Amino acid sequence: MLQCFISECQKVIDDMEAGTVKRVDGDFYSEHTIRNKRAHINNLSNFTADAFSVLSMEMINESLLRNFHQHLLDRNLAKNTISGNLNTVQFFIRRFQKEKILKFKGELSIFPTEITTAVTLSIEELQELYRMHLPPGQKKVLDIFICQCFLGLRVSDMFRFLKQIEARTRIIDSESFFEIVTGKKGSTVVIPACYIVLIIINRYGKSIQKGFSEAHYNLTIKKIVAKSRIERDVVFWRTEGGRRIERIHSLSFLISSHTARRTFATNGYLAGISPFDLMKITGHKSLASFFRYMRCENIAVALKLSRHGFFKIDFEDTENVITFNTLTQSSSIANNLAESNTHPQNLFKY
Repeated sequence: MLQCFISECQKVIDDMEAGTVKRVDGDFYSEHTIRNKRAHINNLSNFTADAFSVLSMEMINESLLRNFHQHLLDRNLAKNTISGNLNTVQFFIRRFQKEKILKFKGELSIFPTEITTAVTLSIEELQELYRMHLPPGQKKVLDIFICQCFLGLRVSDMFRFLKQIEARTRIIDSESFFEIVTGKKGSTVVIPACYIVLIIINRYGKSIQKGFSEAHYNLTIKKIVAKSRIERDVVFWRTEGGRRIERIHSLSFLISSHTARRTFATNGYLAGISPFDLMKITGHKSLASFFRYMRCENIAVALKLSRHGFFKIDFEDTENVITFNTLTQSSSIANNLAESNTHPQNLFKY
């Protein structure tokens, strides 16, 4: 009896969901990854349904992959969506090759993804949102969103944390910290408790534990930003159907709960916190993946660079020789002149 490629893929995905199939490093697959792999295999199934009643292992070849690739291009899908579909199919091809239930003749390669437009909010924009007068329900959603911007948690971890605040709070040398087990890797992260986070938690008490769905959370954030003073147009670009497409979207259209996590990483970096320290909270394993994840607008990077001593050198004294010590002293002066909230340790003092 011929083995069906689609059925075997679905069995593996079911085992991923059950936790019996894990990553190479022993970690569980995330819900997001499982959901994507299931959707990608369903796309392949729909593509081949008209031509084959059963997509057997023997039918998996380079020609099928090329045709599937062209099918995705013809649908004008985003480059990252196309790459995700093709990489998922190749993931299962490699797996079944190792299990010796599939013989694939040809080369397999990783299809590249691209960095598309993703928004973040500056500290000033967060402060502007915080000052808004809102109905109690919307105010609570906004306050939780601001907490998320200073904790760097995924929304699922954030909601779980809100139900375990007392158990997750640690006090060391009169400083408060939150010790949180993240869902994706199951690893423990320790995050300094920002002043504004403590204020918000104390304001609501245990009532902050009464949660709501992620869909309601996202929709409410969009509504709040849409009527705020920070609403603006954003140039959004990505590759669709093999062509670079640019569109103008509103900030409220692009913002979501995930914006908070990206905002944490970006503002932390711009404030001068070491990327390696931030990576311990965000969970990124390499600098490359961290910098791909966060977003820094050119003007924000320029502002960060402008505070460096290199850009503070004075040429009025022509006899002055520029040395390493000169740069160090200039950097010290620049740091003293900069506002206190730009110091890396003060990111958590808002």
